[in-house]
Amino acid sequence: MSQKISARYLGMGVAFTLAGGICWGFSGACGQFLMQQRQVDAGWLVSFRMLVAGVMMLLFSAARARSLNPVTAMWKKPKDALHTVVFGILGMAMCQLTYFVTIGLSNAGTATVLEYLSPVMIMMYVAIRKRKFPGPVKIAVLILALLGTALLATHGQWGTLALSKEALIWGIASAVAFALNSLLPEKLMHAYGTIPIVGWGMVIGGLFLSVPYRVWQPQGVFDGAAILCMLGIVVIGTFISYTGYMEGLRRIGPEKANLYACIEPVSATAFAVLWLKSNVQLMDFVGIGCILAAVTLLSLKEKTAE
Repeated sequence: MSQKISARYLGMGVAFTLAGGICWGFSGACGQFLMQQRQVDAGWLVSFRMLVAGVMMLLFSAARARSLNPVTAMWKKPKDALHTVVFGILGMAMCQLTYFVTIGLSNAGTATVLEYLSPVMIMMYVAIRKRKFPGPVKIAVLILALLGTALLATHGQWGTLALSKEALIWGIASAVAFALNSLLPEKLMHAYGTIPIVGWGMVIGGLFLSVPYRVWQPQGVFDGAAILCMLGIVVIGTFISYTGYMEGLRRIGPEKANLYACIEPVSATAFAVLWLKSNVQLMDFVGIGCILAAVTLLSLKEKTAE
């Protein structure tokens, strides 16, 4: 009986993780629709999204604990408070902004895959910091990641860029920002929990971007379809996706959760192609496969090392 309960428990963990990744992919497609078909400014969209979703996450955290302590504890220690502000600006704000700008310049699938280069960048950073030459597996990871990026940028037509220089630069910047977004809050999350820290990161990042992008002045065409997409980004693509993924992570552990979360670029590509009719060629799918293979191989390597 306990084995059946355990299997169901783990199965629900996998389902929560996959649902979180799919919701993230859907959010990217909604962002593409808003920026490319409703002329919504990327900076305005990011600042609005983070402010609303961040407040929702903080309220959820307080309601679940029936106390304000989970959302105020980090502010009682000046060092942790400063760390939270740095995470919100350099991690969350930069990660979201670069990602959505890349979507606007390309499509949701391409932007999400480029962002998934971040584990490879973290690997390179660790190798440089430790002054340790990568082993054969990590070299293979690097080759796969570079090949996948090159295929996405050229469609396999070497010497020509199918992806604009701006999209490629912003996409690589989003991978760097995503890496920072993963590294900066690690200690804070262990100390105060994931949802409160992510919630504050979004609120701080949203406030930081709200002034230059004038969040109080909506920019774009806001008809019924646009409003539904805004709700999709805030509710489904942020609140539900984060809470679902974190519940899955709690049940099945970070290694498996990271692997199952690779459904995100697949779902983002599927939404972009089937819903928004984005032009994705065979070589793009090969490039996506290379990058996902690199991330999967790296995750398996890290799990084995542990």
